[in-house]
Amino acid sequence: MKMQIIKKLWLLFLLGLTTNIPALAQNSKDTMSLKNAVNKFIQAVDSGKIEDVIAFYDDDFKSIRVVDEGPLIKMDRQQMIYFWKMITSKNPSGGAGPNRQQIIAQNTTIHYTEVTGDTGYTLMTRIKNFGSGPETVFYNLVWHFTGNHWQLVREIVHQHTLPKAF
Repeated sequence: MKMQIIKKLWLLFLLGLTTNIPALAQNSKDTMSLKNAVNKFIQAVDSGKIEDVIAFYDDDFKSIRVVDEGPLIKMDRQQMIYFWKMITSKNPSGGAGPNRQQIIAQNTTIHYTEVTGDTGYTLMTRIKNFGSGPETVFYNLVWHFTGNHWQLVREIVHQHTLPKAF
């Protein structure tokens, strides 16, 4: 009797797995799509292709940065565009800002990617040098799938220092 119950539970478990295989396959496909978008975004950032970076930003994009040795920084899409133009010497006012070498990562590791419905999450670290030596910068990226591509909605960052130019 006990063995029959165990066999029935095992069978129910297996049936539960097999009925979810299409959902698992779709989630895997969506996760791969997000990982590809994240990699393209990183390449655009590190190569200084500002128009490509900006194309990833959702209209409601926000960047929130926690800096151990500095202020909490919040920027919307327009402020990030201005920031990118500053670091690529396309700043209309000609003001100083961090140089491009301080923005490019020496190493990037994507630790986790998940897709739930039309929302994607990415946790990654990047090694950067903002002028005080290499440091690990932690990123939590929130994405939204719109139409046929991923848009970056939130960038939540924790870093130790600000670039020396700030």
